Amino acid sequence: MHILLTRFPTMKQVIFLLFAVLTFFISSCSNEIEVIGVWKDIPVVYGVLDRTVDTNYIRIERAFLPPNQSAYDVAQIADSLYFDTNHVEVTMYRVTPDTFLFPIQPFWVELKGQTARDSGIFANVPAYAYGFSGLTNAKYVLEIKNNITGNVFYAETSSANSSNSYLVINPSYIPSSRPIEWVEIENDEFKFKSYLFDITQQFASIYDVGIKFHYTEFELDNAGQVVAGSEVDKVYDWKARRSFIPTGQFDVTINGIDFFTAVAGELSDVSNTNIGRCAGGIEVYIDGATQPLADYISAIKANLGATNGLYPVEPYSNVVGGFGVFASSDRLERPDLISSPRIMVMSNATYQYFSEGELMVGKGFIPTLSPCL
Repeated sequence: MHILLTRFPTMKQVIFLLFAVLTFFISSCSNEIEVIGVWKDIPVVYGVLDRTVDTNYIRIERAFLPPNQSAYDVAQIADSLYFDTNHVEVTMYRVTPDTFLFPIQPFWVELKGQTARDSGIFANVPAYAYGFSGLTNAKYVLEIKNNITGNVFYAETSSANSSNSYLVINPSYIPSSRPIEWVEIENDEFKFKSYLFDITQQFASIYDVGIKFHYTEFELDNAGQVVAGSEVDKVYDWKARRSFIPTGQFDVTINGIDFFTAVAGELSDVSNTNIGRCAGGIEVYIDGATQPLADYISAIKANLGATNGLYPVEPYSNVVGGFGVFASSDRLERPDLISSPRIMVMSNATYQYFSEGELMVGKGFIPTLSPCL
């Protein structure tokens, strides 16, 4: 859940795509949204403040009905998607406990690489956003002033803060005696097992559950030995559950077959090559975001479903006078302590399944009963 645009998340990549759908709808369906007039700019905001990154980026764009061109054509013009920075003032306010508004001036920046817009209906080069640093555990208010029209738009969000919560794994994990056991051997056959992930205190309204699988990839010589210096440590970041909204207890259960199916689907087949692999350990984390993002996703899902119509009739927004979503997120990980390391080792049978299991055929894992860390 961590969108923010610097770590596309998962939840965040999904929301970005949904945001594009929403923006296209707003820009093109003028007969259904009366508020959009000829060349009357309306802000479209996409911002989820991520406490785990140094710099956050917020997209602030505009939706409008061009007078003499199709919305599709105008969407290809990058300048038409953004407000003129000489005409619009954007300010972020941090709300202190005594309700004092502490102003922060975001900076205008061109996004490149993974943070830029994907190619598609909308112009993706150049892509811009407002950035700011120094996120703390506080309520934030986003203000957009259009100095040409005199209109003021704003949105606000509380802070997602995982500092008072703890990640619980059941069966419990103890490095020396209770490793992560995705499979067990019963009557000489592999049998998948499940793990329940819970948190002691819910710190958000919507969550992603992620598992990072660490492994090593290397070259093998003609004798099947590892070529010295060819080892490369890699990580597969698997979103085991996306956009999970608890109805009571957190309780997310992941089965071993889901874990191995995900790993097998991610890794290439290295049969008949000199590439080998060795399994390491796993990390478990939970990303959580505040209520506005939960409401935004729920509204999009409800209106994009086959039984609920193709387009949102009244898309959710917490941007007063505009459209989009403004929320915050945080990440909860296992403590990085000597007695409870963040990277967790797995059981002997689990490592054995990597080299012998049906789902892992062709993935090149060498036989081992211990992790390559």
